[in-house]
Amino acid sequence: MENNDNQLKRRPSEEIDLFEFCDRLYHVFKSFLIGVKDFLLAILIFFVRKSLWMVVFAGIGAGLGATLYFCIPVTYSSLLVAETGGINSDVVIDQINLLSVLTEKPPRLAKFLHLDEESAKKITFFKAYYGIDLNRDNILDFIDYTEKYDPRDTTMRKLTSYVYLKASVSEEDMFFQLKEKILAYLSNNEYIHHLYRISMQQKIGYIHELEKEMTKIDSLQNGQLRQSLGAFKDIVLMNKPDLKLFHADMLALYSQKQAYERDTALFKQPISVIQDFTPLGEEDRTMSWYMYTCGIISAIIGLLCALLWQYRKRIYLLIKEDATKH
Repeated sequence: MENNDNQLKRRPSEEIDLFEFCDRLYHVFKSFLIGVKDFLLAILIFFVRKSLWMVVFAGIGAGLGATLYFCIPVTYSSLLVAETGGINSDVVIDQINLLSVLTEKPPRLAKFLHLDEESAKKITFFKAYYGIDLNRDNILDFIDYTEKYDPRDTTMRKLTSYVYLKASVSEEDMFFQLKEKILAYLSNNEYIHHLYRISMQQKIGYIHELEKEMTKIDSLQNGQLRQSLGAFKDIVLMNKPDLKLFHADMLALYSQKQAYERDTALFKQPISVIQDFTPLGEEDRTMSWYMYTCGIISAIIGLLCALLWQYRKRIYLLIKEDATKH
């Protein structure tokens, strides 16, 4: 009985403590929300007060950006897609990218590509990239411009027969010259040339082997048909043996043969262009980009200048005190 009385006496106090805890929690949460609201309101008021500085500096920055657009030469970008004709694209991409670092040294780039130095200076950027296939259907899903391909990631794989060449030039006429010079450089590369020749020889040899196998299968099929029609022509069997057909095998071999014949007919050189550089390249940076970027930077500078002007006396006193101590 005494234990029950003690439990009854404790329950009201426990309930009071619980209500008190919830009440305190509510007040803490309310104070937190009020503090957040006051903080955001203070920031809003601060930006409103400094908005004139920011707007003025942003306008100056936008005007400066438009001026820079007309003063700085505009560059044009475009993309070329090529197929390597049996050569692994790793080799071709490595060779192109070894040249791409020479865009910062036009005389050396001109020497390697057999260009004059003035034309080489008009080539501001070029680099070869991999195409990435995400679902293993041999169809491009995206071009690896950011170079995030990881060989350990089994969800993606490189398209080993394609090269994606992105280039930027200061004059659009340079796209054609750049394409011709890079293709000539790759075609004259002995290693790439040997790989191409070996690949074509292997494909031609494989075509002959496929023709032999198709002839063997055709002879086997004809022999089986003659045996079935001749030996058992006058005999009636209760369980006649099934006739094995080779149509699926023949069609599979014929499809492979056509694929290799297509490759040998199309790829007359190590690199074949599928999609050429567009005649009208896309501008790398437009006037709106210059105006927006310069406007944002100038607005930030205007905000800093407003803060310096507001606290100029305090900053002056701090500097003076620091100088006095030393």
